[in-house]
Amino acid sequence: MVFPKLSVALSQQSLDFIQFYQLSSWDLL
Repeated sequence: MVFPKLSVALSQQSLDFIQFYQLSSWDLL
């Protein structure tokens, strides 16, 4: 089963991106 691993990797990557975006917006404020 490759799909579950792929979806988990994508969700983890998007979570990291969201955290990075939030940190960046906080720095801008």
